[in-house]
Amino acid sequence: MIPNPKVFISYSWDDDDHKQWVKTLADRLISRSVQVILDRYDCPPGTNFLHFMEQAVSSSDKVLIVLTEKYKAKADGREKGVGYEGMVISAEIYDDGLSQKFIPLHRRGNHSDAVPFFMKGRAGADFRKDEAFETQFEVLLKAIFGHSDKPELGERPDFLAKKPAQPQQIEISHLPILHPHFVGRAEELDLLDTCWQNPSANLLEFVAPGGTGKTTLVTWWLLNRLPALGEQPDAIFAFSFYSQGTGDQRQSSSDPFFSRANAFFGVENPPTDPRERALALVKALRARRSLLVLDGIEPLQYPPGPLEGQLKDPALRYFLKELAAAQPGLCICTTRVALGELAGIAAPQHQSREVENLDDMAGKDLLRQIGARGPERDLKAAVQAYKGHALALRLLGNYVAARWPHDPDIRKRDQIERLFKEKKSGLHASHVMEAYVGWISENHKKKGIAPEVALLRMLGLFDRPAPVEALEALPDSARHRRPHRGPARLRRGSPARRFEQPRPPRPAQRNPPAGGRTAQKPAPLDRLAPHGGARRAPARARAFWGKVRKRLAEGMARSQPAPLRILPKAARKTPARHPRRDGAAFPRYGARGAGGRAAEGSDGGVLGKNQEGERGLFCQKTRRIRL
Repeated sequence: MIPNPKVFISYSWDDDDHKQWVKTLADRLISRSVQVILDRYDCPPGTNFLHFMEQAVSSSDKVLIVLTEKYKAKADGREKGVGYEGMVISAEIYDDGLSQKFIPLHRRGNHSDAVPFFMKGRAGADFRKDEAFETQFEVLLKAIFGHSDKPELGERPDFLAKKPAQPQQIEISHLPILHPHFVGRAEELDLLDTCWQNPSANLLEFVAPGGTGKTTLVTWWLLNRLPALGEQPDAIFAFSFYSQGTGDQRQSSSDPFFSRANAFFGVENPPTDPRERALALVKALRARRSLLVLDGIEPLQYPPGPLEGQLKDPALRYFLKELAAAQPGLCICTTRVALGELAGIAAPQHQSREVENLDDMAGKDLLRQIGARGPERDLKAAVQAYKGHALALRLLGNYVAARWPHDPDIRKRDQIERLFKEKKSGLHASHVMEAYVGWISENHKKKGIAPEVALLRMLGLFDRPAPVEALEALPDSARHRRPHRGPARLRRGSPARRFEQPRPPRPAQRNPPAGGRTAQKPAPLDRLAPHGGARRAPARARAFWGKVRKRLAEGMARSQPAPLRILPKAARKTPARHPRRDGAAFPRYGARGAGGRAAEGSDGGVLGKNQEGERGLFCQKTRRIRL
C-alpha cells in the first residue's frame, strides 16, 4: 500500500462543465490524502507545458485518464496537449505493458467512441452516471492506494490443524541476520523443498559470486519455507566460515567448525587424525535426520589455479565426501567456487546449482521494497545497470532512500561518481559505498571528519567480522581523513593485514664523510606517509616506505660531491694538453673567467681539483670530477 500516492489527471478541455467536474474530482482526492497533479493547480503562466506533461506522467504513481469522445479524437489523432500526453503514455505502456499505473475513468460516450487505442482492454471506473459517483470514487481510491477487497485466508481444516513436529535441537546463530526484503528465487526455493523431501538427496551446493544472495536464500528458506514442509529435521546446525576472513592467503581451518559441531551432536573425545575426526562426526549425523548448513566454504578452498575449488583442509574434505555418499538428512553448502572433490558424485546424491543475479522484475520489486521510486523503465534501467546484483541493488536503494528521503527518485543514481564508467559490475557496490562516504563527509565539512566515515574506514581494514576490541586497538592513523595506502595504493579493496610496531632509533653515524658534511637522515615513516602522522602501517606499506627511504638516501649521497678547490690564477695558464691518469689528454680549453673564476669548458664544466689532488673537469650537471 502506498502511503501518499502521487496522481496525475489527464483530460481534455471539452467545455466548462467538464473542466469543473475534473476539478471537483481532484479536490475530493486531495481531501483523501492523495497528491494530485493538475494543470489548473500546477501549471502557472510561463510554464513549459510539454515539459510539465512529461514530468507529470513519469513521476506519478498513478495516471488517471478521463475518457470522452473529444479525448479519444485528440489522443488518436495526436492533436495538441492530449495528443502529446498520449504519446508519452504510449511510450511507458510500450516499456511495461502489464503496468497498472494508468487507470481509465469513463466520463462520456460509449466504449467505442471514448476509449483511445492505447487504453483498450484496461479496467477502470465508470463515472458516466452522477448518482454512482460515490460508489465509483471508492473503487478509484482502492485502486490508487493498492487496497483489495479480497478476504484473507481463513483457518486451516481440522484434519490439517496438527502442528508439525519441531526440531529437537537448533543452532543457527552463526548465520547472518536475515534482511527483511526478499524477492524472487522461486526456482532455488523449489529446489530446496525437493531436496529436503527426497531421501536420496544428501548434499546441495549453491555456487555464486559474493553479494549474489546465497546466504540470504538459504536463511530465508530455513526460517520461512522449511517449517511448512511437514516432516521436520531432528536437529538443525548452521556454521559460517566467513568469520575466518575471505583472503586468498588466509590460513583458514575447519577446527572451529568441528569443535562446535562435535559439541552440538554429542561427539565425545573426538580423534585428532583428520580422517578419523571427520568419520566420528559423520557417524553422529547418520544417527538421525539432521539439516546441516555450511555457509561460505571458499576460505578453505584453493583460489583460481590448477587446484581451483579443491579443499585445503583434509578433515573437511573427508567429511563432505562421506556426507555426499550417504546420510538420512541434508547438507546445504554455499561457496563462490564449486567444490572440486564432489564433482564426480552424481545427482540426486550431490547437486550443484549456480545462483544467478536477480531478473528485472525481482530487481524492481527489491528497489520498491527498500523505498526507491521512479518510472518502470528507469527502475528497470537501474537493475540492468547493476546487472541484477542483489547486494549492489540493496545498497543503491538504501542510498537513494536515505540521501533523498522526500523524493527517492531512482533516476538520481547517476549522481554516484564513476558508477557507469566501470566495465566490471563487481565495483558497483564499492562505488555506492564511496557515495555514502562522500555524502556523509559533505555534511560534516565544518565539524571535521564524520564518525560514520571513521567507522567505515576502520571496518575496511578487516576481511572478517571485527569485534569492538579490535576496533579500539587500531591506531589513530585509521581515523585520519584519508586511509593509509601503500605501493600503488596497495590494491583496490585490499585489507591491511598487520600493523607496524614503533621503529627503534637508528644508531649515530660513526664515520661521517670527509669535509665535515654528514648525510641527511632520511625522514621517518610518519613524515613520508601521505596521511601524515601514522606510527603504525600495514606490512606492505612498510616495505614500500622502506624503499622510498633507501632511494632518498642514495639520491642524497650522489648529490654530495667531494669539496672542490678553485685553482689559483697562475694555475689556469696550463699547457695545451694535460696528462690524464690513463695516458690520455684533455682537449684544449680557452682561458676564460677573469676575476678569479676557474676556466670554463665547452660542456659547462670548470677546471679544478678534488680532495685527492686529482685535476680534472668538474661537471655542473652531474656534480662530479671527470678525470
